[in-house]
Amino acid sequence: MKVLFDYQAFSMQKYGGVSRYYCELTEYLKKIPQVSFNLPVVFSDNVYVKSATFPKPISLFGSDKYYFGKRLLTGVCNKVNLANSIFYLINGDYDLFHPTYYNPYFLNYLKNKPFVLTVYDMIHELYPNYIDANDRTKVNKALLVKRCDKVIAISENTKKDISKLLDFPKKSIDVVHLASNLYPLNQPSFMLPSEYILFVGSRWGYKNFDFFLRSISKILQKYKNLYLLCVGGGEFSPKEVKLIKTLGVYSKVKYHFVSDLELGQVYSNARLFVYPSLYEGFGIPILESFNCNCPVVLSNTSCFHEVAGKAGVYFDPSDELGLYNKVLDLLIDDDLCRRHIKLGQNRAKSFSWAKSASETIKVYKSVL
Repeated sequence: MKVLFDYQAFSMQKYGGVSRYYCELTEYLKKIPQVSFNLPVVFSDNVYVKSATFPKPISLFGSDKYYFGKRLLTGVCNKVNLANSIFYLINGDYDLFHPTYYNPYFLNYLKNKPFVLTVYDMIHELYPNYIDANDRTKVNKALLVKRCDKVIAISENTKKDISKLLDFPKKSIDVVHLASNLYPLNQPSFMLPSEYILFVGSRWGYKNFDFFLRSISKILQKYKNLYLLCVGGGEFSPKEVKLIKTLGVYSKVKYHFVSDLELGQVYSNARLFVYPSLYEGFGIPILESFNCNCPVVLSNTSCFHEVAGKAGVYFDPSDELGLYNKVLDLLIDDDLCRRHIKLGQNRAKSFSWAKSASETIKVYKSVL
């Protein structure tokens, strides 16, 4: 079986769950003798594909910071990646195609070859007020779901949402859960606070960061040596800085960039990790936290119960006092922490990238 992927996730993400998913998937596909694949990415600054064991793309961008001509260079590199994916599509030396995002450019080149589409979440459909009006993701996703031979949903909750929102039969959707290979490895290159609550990833819109910050601000004020550490998602915006100052916790809220090799230790040293999102398709950080023996406080919405099970400590993402109390419970009750750490360790055993790859192969075989 020959599988062709494309460039999309690796042009649009330097970090992120979508590109991580394909890198982990292809690493395991390499180990299956009956399966081969092509990932035709020429240029990319994606950190996961650069650390993979298959041939690596060329990196031209270097830094996250803006420099003169960067936008033009990025555009040229994306066009080269697109052209290379089209070349492999036209060449036809594959059995099925698996696009890595929702640009439908490939439909004219498939020549009746089957394609499988992974749908990661339904955020664009459920939270349109957080999405740019010019964003075509919702339209493109609906088109491809109707045209594909099989849909992979990354959670049962996502499957339910696809079926309901796109009027698509559940029998044509297979669920393949994601996983995490993150464990405590390298110490960070910066000094970690002595005690801290951890927030990981983007902070905009449905990620519910402002609510989270308001909820725990009084806890940060109450405990002299306790901090909030945010990693990933970029530096605080002027609006976020204003809110942090207004809440009186400017000296207690820190941001740092961390590499994947450092992230495990950041989880491992945290008092707890809070995941306040209004919606996620899966939530890899939950499993990252479990693997690193860090208790998880998370919203009682979307797929979170499906992933965390009884290991999670849940709150209503509209109830600031509720989150305040759940965080406080874990800070003052060491036995409760240890219990949820143990539950998390056991829960994480239910998920693996090897299992994800095996289940994906079954989906592939079902359309051939």
